[in-house]
Amino acid sequence: MVAFPTLIMPLSSLQLLMYADGRKDWEGFRLVLPLTRHAVVAGRYATLAVVVVATLVLGIAIYGVACLLAPLLTGIVRLAPASPAPFDGTILLAVFAACCLLLSFVLSVVLPLFMRMGALKVPPLVVAIPILVVMLAFNAVMPYLREWMALLNNPGQTVLFSGIALAVALGLYAVSAAVSMKLYLTRDF
Repeated sequence: MVAFPTLIMPLSSLQLLMYADGRKDWEGFRLVLPLTRHAVVAGRYATLAVVVVATLVLGIAIYGVACLLAPLLTGIVRLAPASPAPFDGTILLAVFAACCLLLSFVLSVVLPLFMRMGALKVPPLVVAIPILVVMLAFNAVMPYLREWMALLNNPGQTVLFSGIALAVALGLYAVSAAVSMKLYLTRDF
């Protein structure tokens, strides 16, 4: 419940922002505004970071409502086995961190390409490639997932792994922003 809006909405926002800029020729117009190229790239990254945080808050709100409604609906509707258990903050933190890490990876691969070439020159399926890599990686680790989830039964380990995942996600995003700024400086319009 947390992962779906958190993963889909930022990627949709990315494509909407980048393709709308390309189609309306805002990229060229933006160069005559009193903005530096660094500010343009920083603005893109900040906008997408705000979208990620907003969708995480939305996902957490959906999870909270589902946790509240699940006991009320048990007698009325037969809930699926995957229906929400009582609210678990540590698992929610792990899902939050995993979503941030996945989004950071996808955005860190795609944004530098968009900044260097422009959205209209990057084939639309390029956005799908890092998503496919994540799905294949997830499929490869699936046999070990049950053992890794057992580690998350300990709240201390969950917080530690989540902190590491968030640090890696922020590091990837920062490196991607630095690469994008350098690539955007060399771009001709």
